Amino acid sequence: MSLVFLNFSTISRLKILLFAISIALVLGYDLIPDKTQQVFPTDNAVVSLFSDKEIGGTSSVRWIDQAQTQYECSIGNGVTSYCGSAITWWDGKDLTLDLSNGFDKMLIDVTYQGNAPTVQIIVRSTFYSTHGRTDVPDKAMASIVDTADLTRMLELKLKDFRVLDWWISENKIAPSDTHPDWRDVITMGVNSSKSMTSGPEQITINSVVFSGRYFTKEQLYLSLLIIWGFIFVSQGLWHYFELQRRVKADEVKLLELAAISEQYRVQAETDVLTGLSNREGLAQTLSTIERMGELDNFAMLILDIDYFKQVNDNYGHDVGDQVLEEIAQLIKQNCRQTDLVSRWGGEEFIVLFRCKHADDTKRLAENIRLEIARKRFSQHQLTLTATIGATKLSQQEGFTEAFKRADTALYKGKQHGRNMLVLA
Repeated sequence: MSLVFLNFSTISRLKILLFAISIALVLGYDLIPDKTQQVFPTDNAVVSLFSDKEIGGTSSVRWIDQAQTQYECSIGNGVTSYCGSAITWWDGKDLTLDLSNGFDKMLIDVTYQGNAPTVQIIVRSTFYSTHGRTDVPDKAMASIVDTADLTRMLELKLKDFRVLDWWISENKIAPSDTHPDWRDVITMGVNSSKSMTSGPEQITINSVVFSGRYFTKEQLYLSLLIIWGFIFVSQGLWHYFELQRRVKADEVKLLELAAISEQYRVQAETDVLTGLSNREGLAQTLSTIERMGELDNFAMLILDIDYFKQVNDNYGHDVGDQVLEEIAQLIKQNCRQTDLVSRWGGEEFIVLFRCKHADDTKRLAENIRLEIARKRFSQHQLTLTATIGATKLSQQEGFTEAFKRADTALYKGKQHGRNMLVLA
């Protein structure tokens, strides 16, 4: 198994690892520990007590053991009597807590002695009005807790906190601003009121901790979707550009192969000695002309050097080859660039050229014949002549018949003294 794993590319290994992590996160989401933030006790937490006595009420509140955050609250006889505690945070200035980022639970440890069935957990946060109001300093939120549950660490859902009705009505808050807001918590504590108790009660605040997920399942799924989407898109783009690179590389190779093929084609169709087209090259050109239906517009010369064998016998094949090269260049120089000059074999040459009138054939052939007769070849200043057979090509008969006709004309010229042009 390990050998198979090691054979994968690095990218494949990373994808397998990431896939395993993704599956582990999805299946083990509930096993991931919560993040926590303890807000009390802390070095900068300060607890203060309050009651309605400050506004002329008859309630009272006093510390029993301030070091242990234990106090006694006695509710007066007023309808709106109250007393309680408030935790704030100070570090040279008032601090606020941002509990909106993933926290969803308050874990509060409070010890209670008294006869009230419930108490309020009060939280105040900065009021951010959607209507631009600045006259309301903070927002009051609360959750009612059964005192019977205050024998252990109590878990309160933040979603269960409600903005207090008296705060909404007293400040004439718009409905859009009546939802809890945990962005900037100013203070929190325990509150008792006349409707909750009828006698003194002792309360000890032991600890307050907020907890929540580092990320929600929705955030996890969205993140994984984005990551895998990015991976697949990136891989797709990589494959696309890699394919483009390979296509370009293949194009370069094809061009190189085409150039090599063309080089071999030219070599295959070129006479090594004279550099002229050989029989194969002539055949390819004729095939193209015939396929285009243009044979009627062409004529052909078959040219044979008279008594050339004597050059080889008297001066050797090296001189003979030199003479053939010079004759080939002379013929080519007296033809147009569009004409095809080929070496048919030995001392025979064929000139294929575009021709509409018989006079054109005679003019070209005579010009070549006379130039050969005037020329002195090789270092031995040899005088040579050529006999030429000429004929017009036809689309109806093809090249073979025309060649036989021109070759017969050439043979007649040889029989009648050489160094002449014979038209067929």
